[in-house]
Amino acid sequence: MDGSIAADYVGLDYAPPYLAPTTNGAQLLQGVNYASGAGGILDESGAQWLSHPDHFASPYIPLNILDLLSLSAQIQRLTNTTIELEEILGAAQKKSFLAEPLFLISLGTNDYVYNYTLANSSMKAEYPDA
Repeated sequence: MDGSIAADYVGLDYAPPYLAPTTNGAQLLQGVNYASGAGGILDESGAQWLSHPDHFASPYIPLNILDLLSLSAQIQRLTNTTIELEEILGAAQKKSFLAEPLFLISLGTNDYVYNYTLANSSMKAEYPDA
């Protein structure tokens, strides 16, 4: 594995992270990255990392569950961005601006492996034969 992620193959510059203090105003017009390490489609995805023995040994693992942005949390941030864009551009220009956006959704193993294999997973309870 060479460390590449799906976005590396699209050929565009990296969009700034939504949570960066400098991602506001005109910067939003260049794109926004809502990604979150250890997050997933399910709100509970990534929670297993909080009790992982190496949790505090890695700077890449969030400190608490509030730092894990599930897909629903990322979509809420997209909604916030569209409100900010309307404040910057106005309603008509915002609609035109958002007419042809590029959305890249890349999923890792958290939803597929951990949520089905953990004994206390809600997915395990809902789909016991999966």
